[in-house]
Amino acid sequence: MSFNIYKNPVFSFLGGLILGGIVLAIPFVFFFFLIFDLVGQTIEQEEAHNVTLLMIAVIMAVLAFFAGRYLFRKGRKFMALGAGGAPLAVLVYAVVYFSGEWVVRRPFQREVWARASQKPLGMAARLEEDNRLIGLSKDEVERMLGKAITNYYGEPSNDNLWAYAVEKDWTLFVLFEKGKVVSVELRLPGLGV
Repeated sequence: MSFNIYKNPVFSFLGGLILGGIVLAIPFVFFFFLIFDLVGQTIEQEEAHNVTLLMIAVIMAVLAFFAGRYLFRKGRKFMALGAGGAPLAVLVYAVVYFSGEWVVRRPFQREVWARASQKPLGMAARLEEDNRLIGLSKDEVERMLGKAITNYYGEPSNDNLWAYAVEKDWTLFVLFEKGKVVSVELRLPGLGV
């Protein structure tokens, strides 16, 4: 007596689910190796990665639909349901997750910024995006943003690199040269930081 995975609905479904999970994991693992960064990501990189991951999830869901349709036509309906289940679950998760992770740029409000111990991410993103701080002196930046309390490594900021702790583990870096702002960057912490 031999065991046939296609005739047992539970094993057929689980086999399809495992197959779908393996096929789904391949592009995601490849993508994560491509984006690995020791120094932390900028907000532009993070948003580009999120859009790419969402597109991969959509493509995989479409491919799962066609694979499921093929398996269903071959009489393997439980395997078809299992094979389509993993990519569709990932697609639903991706849509929910990324809708909460998208950073909405907000106008800078000095009162809100000053009250917050962790500075608002939307305001920090807008400051960086609009280059509003470029060319300002250290006194002007301090009047606008307050004192820089920490740098990337949790130590007091030095004279030319100011950092502000921002929500969701982001850090707003303000770089000065000759007393004027030359660069503003919003970053996530790097590996081990």
